[in-house]
Amino acid sequence: MIIDDKYMINESIKENIEVIKEGQLEIHGILTGDIYLKDNASLEHHGIINGSIYLYDNSKATLHGTINGDVINKGGTLEILGIVDEKVININGKTIINKDAIVGKERYVETVEL
Repeated sequence: MIIDDKYMINESIKENIEVIKEGQLEIHGILTGDIYLKDNASLEHHGIINGSIYLYDNSKATLHGTINGDVINKGGTLEILGIVDEKVININGKTIINKDAIVGKERYVETVEL
């Protein structure tokens, strides 16, 4: 699924999602699949994601819910307030982890220098 406008998920969906061209995705339901945020796209997440999230240049994600996968920041702005079950990897972006957030099995942010 490709999103380039405002879109809200309140139910259960099994599909990979690409958010582009300043698209805005809000999740209150359950998504099984990966999310790719590109081209100034944004994500506001309050539900459950069974998959990984990839942020690219100038994208933004605010994560209040649960992510059962990795979150990989390749140039966006990421704020984690909920639970990330696996790794948070910051390659070239800004990542903020709230003091009450829970990050995976290793409980750290891995920063990759290029």
